[in-house]
Amino acid sequence: MSLAFIASRRRVLSCCLLLAGALAALIPVVPAVAQQPTSAASTRADSLHDSTRTLGRVVVTEQSVPTPMAATRLGLEWRRTPASTSVIDQRALQASGRSTIVDAVRGLPGITSAYRPGAAGVFSARGFVENGIGVLFDGVRVQSATVTMRTYDAFNFDRVEVMRGPASVTVGEGAAAGAVNFVRRKPQEGPLRVELLAQGNSGGIDGARAGAALTGSLSARSEVVASGSGNWFSTPYEGNRHSYRHGVAGVRVRPDDRTALLIEGDYLDNSVRDAYWGVPLVDNAIDASIRFRNYNRAEDTRYDDRVAWGRVAAERQLSSRVTYAGQLFSYHGIRDWQNFYAFRYVPADSTAPAGVERRFAENLGYDHTFYGTRQQATFDAPIGGRQTRTVLGGEWTRTDFSSPRAYGPRVTVATDGPRTGANAALFPARLDDRRANVGATQLFAENRADLLAGITLVTGINVNRVAVDITRPASNAAFSRTFTPVSGRVGLVGDVGRGTSLYAQYATGAEPVSALLILAPAESTFTLTQTRQVEIGSKHAFWEGRATATTAVYVLTRTNLLTADATNPAASVQVGRQSSRGVELSVAARPVAAWNVEANAAAVRARYDEFREGTDLRDGKRPPNVPARVVNVGSSYDIDQRLTLGAWVSHAGAAAADNSNDVMLPAYTLADAYARVAVRRGVEVTARVKNLFDRTYLDWATRSSGQTNVYFGVPRSLEVTVHARP
Repeated sequence: MSLAFIASRRRVLSCCLLLAGALAALIPVVPAVAQQPTSAASTRADSLHDSTRTLGRVVVTEQSVPTPMAATRLGLEWRRTPASTSVIDQRALQASGRSTIVDAVRGLPGITSAYRPGAAGVFSARGFVENGIGVLFDGVRVQSATVTMRTYDAFNFDRVEVMRGPASVTVGEGAAAGAVNFVRRKPQEGPLRVELLAQGNSGGIDGARAGAALTGSLSARSEVVASGSGNWFSTPYEGNRHSYRHGVAGVRVRPDDRTALLIEGDYLDNSVRDAYWGVPLVDNAIDASIRFRNYNRAEDTRYDDRVAWGRVAAERQLSSRVTYAGQLFSYHGIRDWQNFYAFRYVPADSTAPAGVERRFAENLGYDHTFYGTRQQATFDAPIGGRQTRTVLGGEWTRTDFSSPRAYGPRVTVATDGPRTGANAALFPARLDDRRANVGATQLFAENRADLLAGITLVTGINVNRVAVDITRPASNAAFSRTFTPVSGRVGLVGDVGRGTSLYAQYATGAEPVSALLILAPAESTFTLTQTRQVEIGSKHAFWEGRATATTAVYVLTRTNLLTADATNPAASVQVGRQSSRGVELSVAARPVAAWNVEANAAAVRARYDEFREGTDLRDGKRPPNVPARVVNVGSSYDIDQRLTLGAWVSHAGAAAADNSNDVMLPAYTLADAYARVAVRRGVEVTARVKNLFDRTYLDWATRSSGQTNVYFGVPRSLEVTVHARP
């Protein structure tokens, strides 16, 4: 570990301690009217007082589940929220064998995900990918998901929340097509409890995984959490090895019945050797014979990350109608990266055999600091005899980002991918190439009003100001921009009886034309893209609370895309348009006490309506990495009190590999099966086979330096897990 990073961790720790003292001082000392917290506090999704109940995958609970923070800060019940949302909790993550946060969203309606270096986790939803879907940790979003996303073990998270559709009212700039919120484990009331996990993998993934968590009360008014995990594995791609260690710790103190203070930290150490950057097309076609070749191989390739989080949050019940919540947060990430990528197939000729040109040899680092505060108040007050709830607040954040980097020469290697010896000439010394400073301020307001019996109006607005200063010292370039997007949402929910509600929603969003932190000088003159969505849907709880069903139909459009100027293809103009139309269906049920079943399906028609690449018109083409259909079916059955059998089947339709649609990623269907045995009270052993039928499939595709590279998924794997909850 470098001295610079040790120093940075000390700075983060010092900052957190200062923030704790500052925030404690900010807690208003106002006498409360009510002796017990009202529903305004106890049903809020980010409440520090009570654990949030969740609707997990293959787990049906009562219909009063609060809606994810990514969707609203109002703490609305699931059926009273005019949006399409999903939550998968820790128990469901373990039951379904989702070991990373990238895997965690797989199986949720209309969502696909993939791991690729450079982003370490990318998502697709409603026809949009990557930065179109916001990524949050405990409701906090760090700028540019593809720059900041990392590989975390799912063991350290309480739940994962997903909202489909524009989330800019809660997130601000970004999240134009949805948001994924990863909620860390939190302190819990009750006796101290220890949870242990050990896992071994073989086959497509070889390695081991371990985790331990401690939660419980230290006293009548304080609780603690400490959770850590480690993961060590290799993949079938030549030489590719991963290891990452992640820890979460926190303490919650409740000085009285009206106040709670939470202090928590999070640290990740991630290391990848010979990262798999996919394989090139061969004669403009996908060649499965090279699926396991790894052209990013050298003695000195590396992909290392270290990330530290700190957060202090406070909540106080000011009166029977008013709740205050505030938090201060900080993030510091460092990346050390030397890799080859953007591969091009070179056919054989009379002078040389066929080979692969590695077009980029990149040596880069990131030093990324992010900190800020969010303050808000929730007001519950009847108007004209009808209940209303209003949230008013603001958020301020600051980002300091630098990325020294350098690029080496192109190198052509044989198609069998030999390992390259250490060579400093391949990875020249880094230059002070990219710097960014971003200051963002947002003011937000949300309201829920009961208009008539069973009819609720939900509205929200977010006014954002983002000031960006970009410098490129190596090329002596610099520019500044200020963006002022305004996003809004209005939705109507009607309770039609028998556990059924209908809703309609109109929402808007905005996002940069590319990742804000690495915005190029050529993109400095462009405004934000604009997103609009109309959605209607239904939510139904039936069968005496043993089943739920949802439907959603939407039209989503994004305008102001960069597209080539028809009169000058070398220049870009901001007149492009992209749209998607789709439907999402889901059902989860427990027909009998021993049997759980869930199914969901999504179909989307995503298109470029106005878009050019150079001289090529892409109107009517499909955006890459967007499957036209996604279907998931899962079931588990308790044979007796000790043995459970289960299976999960996922289907993804064909997707385009690039904007031209000349190459398509084939549709695929994968099946997982497992058997879980309770060997003693609180101890379970699970044997799981992933990709049961050993299907060859493609996870993702990228386009860089004029080349399309595709990423093959892993073959069949066996994992055995021992899980103890004494």
